[in-house]
Amino acid sequence: MKQNKKLTKIESIVYNKTMENVLTESTVSKKTIESNVYFQNINEEFMKKALVMAKVALEKGEVPVGCVIIHDNIVIADGYNDVNRTKNATRHAEIIALEKARFYFLQAGKNLNSMSECVLYVTTEPCIMCAAALRISGLKKVFYGCTNQRFGGCGSRLDVSSIKTEAKSKSNLSQCELQMSSNLECISGCLSQESINLLKLFYTFENPSAPQPKCKTGRKAPNQND
Repeated sequence: MKQNKKLTKIESIVYNKTMENVLTESTVSKKTIESNVYFQNINEEFMKKALVMAKVALEKGEVPVGCVIIHDNIVIADGYNDVNRTKNATRHAEIIALEKARFYFLQAGKNLNSMSECVLYVTTEPCIMCAAALRISGLKKVFYGCTNQRFGGCGSRLDVSSIKTEAKSKSNLSQCELQMSSNLECISGCLSQESINLLKLFYTFENPSAPQPKCKTGRKAPNQND
């Protein structure tokens, strides 16, 4: 009987320790879930602001892409596509927002290295040009809604966000190459369906600013029997 009592005491200690661990893990897990939900809500709130900009673009007859740049949890810059109005193919939402962010930091007397503390929220995956510009700017993180299968620079078409620069000594690197030496973290899927719906709405109608297709004359249609 004595031996049995000793075993019971050991089992009781093991049981209590096990339950302690389970409760600790449960608490940690709960905190992690709460933290994830919190950040998801924050990300969605900022993406909603980017969607507002995309809707402005749509109303103006532009491809509905919008973005905002966040620094210290406030919007310091925004942008939407302005290609058709300006007849300038580089006037993408991200480029416009970067220009505004640069002006913001200069006005505040801050170093442009502050761009590394910023986060961009954009409704559609940045194109190759914009992904390169974002990376060169020093920005470290991008959240985007839907993918851009034709021109995406964050992996859909080309992964400009993490492409490596040639190995050189730092003293021989240009400023552009130095900025490109750090990766741009790209996270997809934030309110993606809302972004897709805006693009579908735009492409339902013919783009009035699209170039007219050229009719090729003097050419014979290929013979189906050849």
